[in-house]
Amino acid sequence: SKGILSPKIGGLLHLPHAVDLYVNVSRGFRQTNGIIEDPSLPFITAWAYESGLKLDTRAVRASLAFFRMDVSDEQTIDPVTLSSLNGGKSRRQGVEIDLQAHLAPAWRLTTDVTFTDVKYQTLVTDAGDTLSGARVYNTAKYAGSAGLAWDPVGAILNAALSVNAVGPYAPFDEPGVTLHPYALIHANGGIRVGRTLMQLGIRNLLDRKYPELRAGGFVVPGQPRTAYGTVRYLW
Repeated sequence: SKGILSPKIGGLLHLPHAVDLYVNVSRGFRQTNGIIEDPSLPFITAWAYESGLKLDTRAVRASLAFFRMDVSDEQTIDPVTLSSLNGGKSRRQGVEIDLQAHLAPAWRLTTDVTFTDVKYQTLVTDAGDTLSGARVYNTAKYAGSAGLAWDPVGAILNAALSVNAVGPYAPFDEPGVTLHPYALIHANGGIRVGRTLMQLGIRNLLDRKYPELRAGGFVVPGQPRTAYGTVRYLW
């Protein structure tokens, strides 16, 4: 058996004008993958720190968060072979921005983006490569999405346009390689006829080529331009 201490503490301060200030500190853990083959593998542990502001009004809900996480006994999984690198330390820190706003009675804007600086503090691979100071595999510098929806109350039509973006990142088991960022645009629209709701959408509207997964020289291509439709009937 194993034992581990996992304390958590946080605070919330209500400020004027619907603004809240918060701070959290915690230590978390999880069991390492592969424990059946090697019972000596230690827990993966992480100290997490977060502070930020939250705004909540009738028209706008927004938050700004600063975070940092120090991970010990890091484990990195190869998504292709499902093999892993064990040991080492990493640090993840950055800022997250979330916004939901009603621009007008029929218009709604949503966005969520995270900027992250993620690096190995100490890690040597089984092949002898030293990754200390390198970016953590498969972790983008930024990732986020934004959407604009038009949905008038009582109208029979609605429409939405959205985009999601992924920043540069280092694919697994390819030291020194950094993939280019990419963004995908999606669109959808719908119509209501009586109790029937019909929706038509297109993902990857511009048919952008991007890697869904890349590791150790293997590449899984992302989804090309794809149309889909749904029909719902309200009883």
